[in-house]
Amino acid sequence: MELLRMRAFQLYMAHATWDWSLGKGRQTSVTDSDMFWLQHSDEALSILLQMGEDLERFLTLPTYSGTRHIVYQKYQKEAKRTITVAYRLLNSCKSERMTQLTLLCEVLKR
Repeated sequence: MELLRMRAFQLYMAHATWDWSLGKGRQTSVTDSDMFWLQHSDEALSILLQMGEDLERFLTLPTYSGTRHIVYQKYQKEAKRTITVAYRLLNSCKSERMTQLTLLCEVLKR
């Protein structure tokens, strides 16, 4: 879990410390590019926090691979519901959040 926190911090810092002034360094006055920088880094932080929440929800789901989930029909239904939720959370994190973060990276490359 600590490794994930470190990677999220590194991603945020990459977005937050980007030099928006085309090699001139950070400006001391607030300009349009500085305001865009603040908005961009806030958006990156928001996406990373949402990814963390999705992952936390995934990791705290009840177990669904016990013997009772195989043998008893009542628990088989419970396992199916849990698996459905698990896949939705992972897909949300993987497809939606990573796509949003990738689009922010494209802004940096421009």
